[in-house]
Amino acid sequence: MPTATRTRPVHNARAGWPQLAMIQKQYLAEMNRRYGRLKALITESIVTNDCFLISNKPSVLSTMAAAALPFKFTTNPEKVNAFMEWLRVAQDGEILEVTERVGRRVVAHSQWQNVYVRRSYEKGIVWAQKKLREQGIDVPEEELRAIFNRPIHADSLGLLYTRNFTELRGINEAMDQGISRELIDGLSQGKNPREIARLINKNVDNVGRTRARTLARTEVNRTQNEAALNRYQDYGVEKVEVMVGPGPCPGEVCDAIAGVYKIADARGLLPVHPNCGCALAPVAVQPGKAVPGEPTTLAEAKKWALKHDLAKEVNYGKLSLEAANQLNRSVYAAQQVYPMLRGSMKYMGSMQSHYKYFGIRGKIDPAVRAVAMPRKFLGQSGITLNEKFFTDAILVRTEEALASEALSGWCAKGIGSIEGVINHEIGHLLDGVIGFTKQRGKAMYGLWGKASVANNLSRYGASSTGEMVAEAWAEYIMTDKPRMIAKLIGRGLEKALGVKFK
Repeated sequence: MPTATRTRPVHNARAGWPQLAMIQKQYLAEMNRRYGRLKALITESIVTNDCFLISNKPSVLSTMAAAALPFKFTTNPEKVNAFMEWLRVAQDGEILEVTERVGRRVVAHSQWQNVYVRRSYEKGIVWAQKKLREQGIDVPEEELRAIFNRPIHADSLGLLYTRNFTELRGINEAMDQGISRELIDGLSQGKNPREIARLINKNVDNVGRTRARTLARTEVNRTQNEAALNRYQDYGVEKVEVMVGPGPCPGEVCDAIAGVYKIADARGLLPVHPNCGCALAPVAVQPGKAVPGEPTTLAEAKKWALKHDLAKEVNYGKLSLEAANQLNRSVYAAQQVYPMLRGSMKYMGSMQSHYKYFGIRGKIDPAVRAVAMPRKFLGQSGITLNEKFFTDAILVRTEEALASEALSGWCAKGIGSIEGVINHEIGHLLDGVIGFTKQRGKAMYGLWGKASVANNLSRYGASSTGEMVAEAWAEYIMTDKPRMIAKLIGRGLEKALGVKFK
């Protein structure tokens, strides 16, 4: 354990702590619901459907996702193996929501846990900003989405998402070992189906449900503190103090770690126990000192993009650092939710460098700010920004023009920015992945008509079905209250892709 200065902080008001109880309660309820569903399926399989053919009563086939037919095996080991394979599929569907596997490796899942992780992270940011302001630090109001897109926060969220899923999968694997033992014993001892189901479900409760509840409590606290540390680091904080939590935090456990730590040493320190309510407060902050936590050169931005596998080839040419960082943030955020986008990102960066790299002949259209090339362009697919609009010398004028276009209705509401341009292009790529324009977009455009799309989305969106889809996607993910067309297309894309973006 890192060495700390042992000074027990005096904090008594529960109101001074991050309010995490509601998130924990909802996360716990969702865990209970999922494991309860699994227990119901186990009972249906073993008792109602008599999947082991050990009951004298005729089976009544269930309409649930249980093992609907008896296993066609005569030996107990074969029956056990068949049941455990069915159980893994049931766990994939009911608990993990796995959507794709390659062998035993999970390559895609619904990421339902991310909702609770993200909300906990939001609490951590709000808590940290409150503590910074208490020390006289000017922390301007800023949209959480913008904070999440910064590399330090995006990286942490990605790791926390992965951690929660991996931990839950590990719980299921530990539970399966006990279930396998109960099943072998039950079959070998000739127990009836109801008794076998009861013993297996007892294991689901004692191992699966119990550990999943612990996971929900501890990970909410862990996420909140990780977010706070990252936000402190944004403002140059070098040390933090452990504030011993109220309520369930036992003095002999949590008092032992009370004190002051360097930021690096404080990572992973909390929670100390499953119900831990301890939090981290900033120490010795110097007003005005800020560390943005983003690449400070184009070379660093390129290195960051390649490190996170945003594209196979990255070249920012003469783009401004701000444009490069925004491209990194937006693409990273989209790929976190839709990993299949990586197949559409062979290249990202400067349009001029793209032409040069691939030996493309012809002139770049001087009116085009950005281009998204879907998969049909093979090795050239990706997103490029035109240096004519996104270099340091012209960037301010470009931003002013984009803001003006959003106000005039030329582009969709809320997307008059560099980020809006990039999210528009990401909309094109997502459209290309699933063929939304061909499958549904043209019908929508025909139903609404050009004039309605122009008036209720944007004039640029009315220029073609593909542009309507891209404009709608950008408005949908960038505004709190997207309009009808943006909402319908945004939700349609999410449904087709199988994952919600927000």
